[in-house]
Amino acid sequence: MKRLSVVFLAFLLLLLAVGCGQQPQEGGEALLAGGELRLEDLQDEDGAFQLESLPVGTSKADVQQRFGDSLNFGGGVDTNEIWGLLEKASYEGYDVQVTFELNNEALELVHLYFRIPEDADPEAGAELYDTLSQEMEELYGAPDDVLGNENQQITSTVSRWYSTEGERPTLANLGHAQMNGKTSSLYLMFGLNQLITDSSATE
Repeated sequence: MKRLSVVFLAFLLLLLAVGCGQQPQEGGEALLAGGELRLEDLQDEDGAFQLESLPVGTSKADVQQRFGDSLNFGGGVDTNEIWGLLEKASYEGYDVQVTFELNNEALELVHLYFRIPEDADPEAGAELYDTLSQEMEELYGAPDDVLGNENQQITSTVSRWYSTEGERPTLANLGHAQMNGKTSSLYLMFGLNQLITDSSATE
C-alpha cells in the first residue's frame, strides 16, 4: 500500500510538472501548428502586422523548409504564388484555413479563411464576424478604413488597420460578405500593405 501511494504521488507530480511547462504559444506558433488563433499574434513586437515567427519577406525556400509536406501549392500567376497549410487552425470552435501569399519568392501576406459549416445557423457567420471585429478593435483600436458594398443579393464589408511600424508598411484586413443574408465569405488577411507598395512603385 505504501509503495502504491509513493507511485501515485510521483504520477501527480509528473502531471503537475507537465502542466506547468505548457506555456501559451506566442508569435503565431499555435496558429501555424494547427492550434488556436490568437488575434494578438497578428502584430509583432514592433507593431507591424506580421507574425513574429514568420515575418513579411520570409523566403519561399524557408517557408517550404519549415512546413515541408504539410504545405500545399494552391496556384499562382506570374510572380505570385499561394501556398496553404494542410492542417487547419481554429477560432471559437470554427476551422481556420491558413494560406500564404508570396511574390517574387518572398512572403507578403497571410490569409485566414473562417469555415462556416453548411448546416450552421444562418446567423453564425455574422455572429463570428461581430466577435472578430470586436476583438480586433479591442486590440488595435477602431479601423482606419471601412469599405462597404450592398446590392439586392450581396452585402460586403472590409475593415482595415494600417501600421507604418517596422521596416515596411503593413495592414490587417477583416472581410465579411453575405449572400441572401447568409455568410458566403469571412476572412482575415495581414502582412505587407500592397496598396502603398504598389502605388509607390508606379510613381
